[in-house]
Amino acid sequence: MNKKLINWLGLSGILALAYATCTAIYISENKVSTGMFRLGIYLFTIMNWISNVGYKMFALSDAGKDIAGFQEVMHMVVTVCVVLLSIVSLVILIIAGCKDKALKGVGIWAAIALGMMFMGPVGMAAFPPQYFGIFERFSTFAAVGYNAVLGVYLSEVVGPKSAQSI
Repeated sequence: MNKKLINWLGLSGILALAYATCTAIYISENKVSTGMFRLGIYLFTIMNWISNVGYKMFALSDAGKDIAGFQEVMHMVVTVCVVLLSIVSLVILIIAGCKDKALKGVGIWAAIALGMMFMGPVGMAAFPPQYFGIFERFSTFAAVGYNAVLGVYLSEVVGPKSAQSI
């Protein structure tokens, strides 16, 4: 892989973590919305940290290789943590969206992201192995897309309110 591309990917990963962390801090400090919404955001931020740091520390060297060494086992531990935190945080955000009319959009997008996450394993089981990567991407990009949705939501819905109070 091109060295400049690797550097860019590392930088973009750091920026994504900084954004997610600043978002969580902002939501916490300003008591944005309900406690359930804040909990969902905190868990989603923790998932982003574990995903970004964990997969860089414990990257798989050979795809399809047996899970035998420490590196591979830790990669699977990171995967379990990321999947569980993703599901729990999205379910909490869906519930928060159902309970609060102002969060309805966040809840709908969380439901879409959760559906995409579940399409990954279903597609991997239903289609031939040569299409495995396509359906795996549904699970991966669901979280990335939801990060983008949260960014738009917070800048459009929360941002103007906080700007008026300054």
